[in-house]
Amino acid sequence: MNRDRTLRFRINVVEEEEIESRARNGGLSLSDLLRTGAQHHPIRALVDPKAVADLGKINGDLARVAGKLAFVKK
Repeated sequence: MNRDRTLRFRINVVEEEEIESRARNGGLSLSDLLRTGAQHHPIRALVDPKAVADLGKINGDLARVAGKLAFVKK
C-alpha cells in the first residue's frame, strides 16, 4: 500500500525521547512504531480518577442523608 500521507501532532521533549527510545529499542522506525501502536491497541475512555472518587463520596453522603430522612419520617 502506498503511504503518501503525513500526520502531524505536538509532543513535548520528554515524550519525544520516550517515543524515539521505544522505536530504537524495538528496531522500528518512528512511523512503524506509531502506526503499530495506533492500529493495534483498543482506545479506552479517559476518566478522571479524582472525579470518580469525589462522586463516590457524594454518593455515600446522599445515602447517609436519605437514611437520616427515613429515620426522621418514622
